[in-house]
Amino acid sequence: MRYRRIVALLAALGVGLAAAACGMPSRTDVVVDGEGITDLEQNGSGAEGPPPGPEGAGTVEEFVRRYLEAPAGDWDGAAARVRRFLSPQAQGSWQEPSQITVIRLIGGKPEIKPASTSKVVLNVQQIGVLTNRGTLDPPTTSATSYTFDVGPTGAPGGDLAVVNPPPGVMLLTDTALARWYDRRTIYFWDSGQHTLVPDLRYVPRTLEDAARPNLLIDWLVTDGPSAWLSSSVQKLPDGTKQLGRAYKDSNGRLVVNLNNAATSQNLDQLLAQLCLSLRADFSGDVVLQIESVKQREGTTSDFFDRDAAYRVSSRGEEQFAVAGGVVRWVDNGAAPPSPEAPLPAEVNKNVQYAAITDSFAAVVRHDQDRLRLWVGPNQAGRFIRTDLRTSAMSRPVLAERQKTGYVAAGGKLYQFTPDSAKSTEVNVAQLSAPVTSVALAPDGRRLAVVAGGQPYLVALSGDGGGEARPLPSPPLLGSVTAVSWVNETSLVMAGPNRAGVALVTVTLDGAVITAQHDEPGISKVTQVVAFPEDPRYGSGGRVMIEADNRTYEVYSSTVVELTPDRLVGQPTKGVVPTAPFFKE
Repeated sequence: MRYRRIVALLAALGVGLAAAACGMPSRTDVVVDGEGITDLEQNGSGAEGPPPGPEGAGTVEEFVRRYLEAPAGDWDGAAARVRRFLSPQAQGSWQEPSQITVIRLIGGKPEIKPASTSKVVLNVQQIGVLTNRGTLDPPTTSATSYTFDVGPTGAPGGDLAVVNPPPGVMLLTDTALARWYDRRTIYFWDSGQHTLVPDLRYVPRTLEDAARPNLLIDWLVTDGPSAWLSSSVQKLPDGTKQLGRAYKDSNGRLVVNLNNAATSQNLDQLLAQLCLSLRADFSGDVVLQIESVKQREGTTSDFFDRDAAYRVSSRGEEQFAVAGGVVRWVDNGAAPPSPEAPLPAEVNKNVQYAAITDSFAAVVRHDQDRLRLWVGPNQAGRFIRTDLRTSAMSRPVLAERQKTGYVAAGGKLYQFTPDSAKSTEVNVAQLSAPVTSVALAPDGRRLAVVAGGQPYLVALSGDGGGEARPLPSPPLLGSVTAVSWVNETSLVMAGPNRAGVALVTVTLDGAVITAQHDEPGISKVTQVVAFPEDPRYGSGGRVMIEADNRTYEVYSSTVVELTPDRLVGQPTKGVVPTAPFFKE
C-alpha cells in the first residue's frame, strides 16, 4: 500500500572529502579581469521592503506591530529605523543598543490599555540575539515583559510615537524575523575534516539578490562559524579574506578571489564549502582564485554528495518498527524491502528500541528488569553486549561515517562505537536535568536532546565532549517529550498541550515555527523519528511517532496508525508495531 509523504507539514520549513595535498597546484590558469566582466552587485532582481515606518498606522496595535518589525533589514540602519517610531523627547534620550533582541509575544499580540496615552505591555518569550553575522545567538536577558506608552506626536497628521521606549533594546518579533529574513545555510568542515556541518544564518530580504553571495562569502570566510558550533567545526585559516568582491565573468561564472592564506586549507574542500553555501543564491559555476590565479572551478551539483542530508535522503526511505520484541521491515510502498531480516536472529529478540545504518546497528534489549545496549554489524557478524545497562534508555542514534552512536541512559548522554563493549559519557556541563530523548543531525556532529522537558542543541567536539545551547520551547507545547531532525536546520518537537499532544516544526534555534499539528486523540508521544528532507528540493521528510504504545505516521492534517499488516514477514498476531525508525 502506497502512503503519502508528509509534505504539507514539513515542506513549509525549508562522503567526507578524502585528504588532498594543500597548497598551490603545479599548473594554474590565470584569470584576467577584462572586458565582459560584470559587477555582481548590479545584476540583482531587487530587494523587498524596507519594513513600513510609523506613518499611516491606523491603530495603536498596527503601530506597535510596525515598531516591532522596524529593526529588520540592514543591521547598520536598524537603530535609525527604530528611532523613527520614538517621540522627539524619546529620540533625544534613547541610546542605540548594540544588538537586536528577538522575542515571541505570548498570546501572539501585545496588551494595549487605552488611556490618554496607550499603555502597551509585551509579555514575551526570549528567543535570542540577532547579530550582523546573521546568527541568532542565545538570549542575553531573561526579561519576560516590556512596557511602554504610545501617544500622539502632536504632528498635523496625528501620527503616533513611543513615548518611553524600553531602554537598551531593539525588539524584533519572531514573526517579523520570519517575514523579513530568508534562512540560509553556510557550511564548515567538522574538526576532523570528515563531513560538512550546516550553520543556519538569516539574510535580510531587504538586501539585493545579487549582493547576497558576497555577504555569505564574508560570513563564511571572515566571520567563521556560529559561537555554539565553534568547538565542533573548523573556520577557514586565520587571515583568509576576499580580495575585492565576487563578480560574474563574461561566461556567467561567479569568481571568488581569496588571498594566499586560504591555501592552508584543502582547496577542493574550500570549493565545496563555497558552492553549497551559495546554492540558494547562485546556481552556476564558481571559480576559486587565489591572488587572482584560478585554482578550482565547480558547481553545486558537483558537491551534493558532500552534503550528509543529501546522501541520506537520496538513498531512499527504509522504514522499521518493533513488533513482539522483533525488528521488522515496514512496507512503505517505495522500493521493496530487503528479503533478509533487518538484524541477525540471535540479537533480534526482546528488543525495545533499535537503530540501523548500512554497516552497523545498535539494539536496546530487555535484560531481566533492565535495558541493555548491544552493538554490532548490520548483518553478518557477532553483536557485542555493552556495559550500558539501566532501567531507562532512549532509542539510540547512529552516525554512519563517524562509526559512532549516542543514547540517553539513566538520564545521562552516552557515546558508543560498533566494535566495543565500552560506552563513554558525553561531557556536557549545561545538561543538568535528566536526558530522555536524543536525535542526531544527518551530519553526525549535532545533537538535539530533551533534558527535563527542555530542548537543547549539542555541538559535538572531537574530544568526545559537547557544548549545549538551550532552545525556547514552542508555546504550543507545555513541555517537550521527543525531538527529531526533519532537515539540516529544522526540528520537529512533540509534547503535551491543552488538547492532548501537538507536533511543532521549528528552526533549530527555536525561532521560526513553520508548522504545527494538534492531535487530541493521543495522550503522550514518547518518540519522534523523521527521515530528512532532500536539501535540493525540500522534498521528503517523513515523520513517525510512537504514542500511547502504538506507532503512527504523520500527515499534513492527521496521523494514521501503522497497522500490523504493513509489517514484512511472518504475521505477528495480537501485537502492534512500536518503536518506529528509519535507516540512518
